[in-house]
Formats: sequence, C-alpha cells, structure tokens
Amino acid sequence: MERKKYIQSKKYYLKGLAIQLREIKKELRQYYMDFRELNYKKAMEKYEKSGRWSYVIECDIKKAKYEYRHQHIVYCLARGRTYEQIESKVREGNEPNQDYIKQLLSEYPTIQEVGNETALCVNS
Repeated sequence: MERKKYIQSKKYYLKGLAIQLREIKKELRQYYMDFRELNYKKAMEKYEKSGRWSYVIECDIKKAKYEYRHQHIVYCLARGRTYEQIESKVREGNEPNQDYIKQLLSEYPTIQEVGNETALCVNS
C-alpha cells in the first residue's frame, strides 16, 4: 500500500510540474508577442513593473524541465522500469544528475542499490 501511495503522489507531482511548465512557456510566448505587437516603449514599461524579463522566464523553464526529468525518472523507477527503458538514448554531456536521483529515491524507504543499478524492493 505504501508503494502505491508513493507512486500516486509522484504522478500528481509530475502532473503539477507539467502544468507549471506549460504556463511558464505560455508566459514566454506572451512576452515575445507583446514586444512584437505593442510598441517597444509600452512593452518595456509593462515588464519593468513586473520584473519578469525573458531571461528570468527562460531560467524558470530550464529549472522546471530539470526537475520534471529527474522526478519522471524516479517515478518510472518506482514503477519497476529500468533506466535504459526510461531513457534509451542520452547524448554525452546530457546525462541526468545521479546524485539528485539518489536523493529523490532516498524518500522511498524500500529502494536499494544493487551494484551499479538502482532497484526497488517490491513488498506489496
């Protein structure tokens, strides 16, 4: 039962991250549209007040993508998938942060390390 609750909570967390990511991307699109449609001075005034410049929005997108990727890997490992099944092709230099994945996996008490592989002990 504990395993099911853990997997379900990860699933809802991932859905929330996906919604957040879509909203941030929508905000970035609106930012660029404002600069195209409004004159430059009006757009500058609008975004000076909010402090949400394009580089801030792009940084938020990058953070959300990073979090989503790692949470998704943990979610799939909790469901019994192997890492190779989750990400079959990863470019060199684009590997996930293994330390962060281990930290997320430590939340779940029945996760064990077996050699180089991360495995879940399923007791339900």
